[in-house]
Formats: sequence, C-alpha cells, structure tokens
Amino acid sequence: MTSATTTSTAYATAVTNDNAASTAWTAVTSAKASASFSDSHSTASYVDSITDLDTTLDHITLDGLKGFSLLSASDQSTATAASSLSTALSGVAATSTDFAVFTYGENAYVYIDAGTDNVVDDADLIVEVVGVSAANLVTFLNR
Repeated sequence: MTSATTTSTAYATAVTNDNAASTAWTAVTSAKASASFSDSHSTASYVDSITDLDTTLDHITLDGLKGFSLLSASDQSTATAASSLSTALSGVAATSTDFAVFTYGENAYVYIDAGTDNVVDDADLIVEVVGVSAANLVTFLNR
C-alpha cells in the first residue's frame, strides 16, 4: 500500500475533503497552507481537492513518489468523454500507469494506483487540483 503525504507551503489556500467524518488530514494551519492526505481518505469515495495551487511558488511532497505521467492522448480522450468522474477513474485505472495525472472537466487529477492493479478501489490515492492544467501539474510533481 502506498502512503503519500502532501504539503503545500506557499499560497494554496483551501483543501477540502468530501469525507466530513475524516480527521486524518490537516487543513490550512497558518497563512501558508499545509495539508496531509492519507491514501485511506483521498479515495474514489472521498476525493480531496486542492485550490489556489500556484505551481511556481507552492510545493507538494509525495514522499519519494516520482514518475508521474500524463495519460496517452487516447486514454485522456476517454477520460474527457466519460459521463462521470467515477467512469473516468475506471478508465485511468485500466491503463498501465500507476502514477497518472489527467484532466476531467475543468480540473487536473492525481491518481496513484496503490491497491488492486487496474481497478479503482479505496486503497488508491486520488486528489483533484482545481485550476491547474494536467501538463503543468506533471511537471510540478516531478521536479
């Protein structure tokens, strides 16, 4: 199981989690944003969102995870055409990419296949990044 900790240290101002009962992550703790996600709480069931991320100023550390890649044009096209995020995630999971960044709707998503290969499950890590292109996010995560 992959565990990832995410920290944004400059201007990212809001982190939300769809799981109202979750206490496993920390929201903004000071004037600089700080947040932690565990793979058990940023899942297909409860996708976390990061807003106001500035890829030139902020930092996200994913505990040694490198090698994020964009989906192929064909796989991205399938995700874009999906009728729901759930359907898009199923398509992304079916690819051979364990560390994917893709676009769905207006936002970029980070997907880490930490559970059963090629299946979306609650062991996987999924984070929505609002207002950042997938191409910029891949470069940002791999620096």
